[in-house]
Amino acid sequence: MKIEIRGAEKLSFREKQVVALKEMG
Repeated sequence: MKIEIRGAEKLSFREKQVVALKEMG
């Protein structure tokens, strides 16, 4: 997961938020 942040920080952040919302929902 940390490796992905190296390439796409914004994408990883966005995807992480989406996953958190899906898990919360």
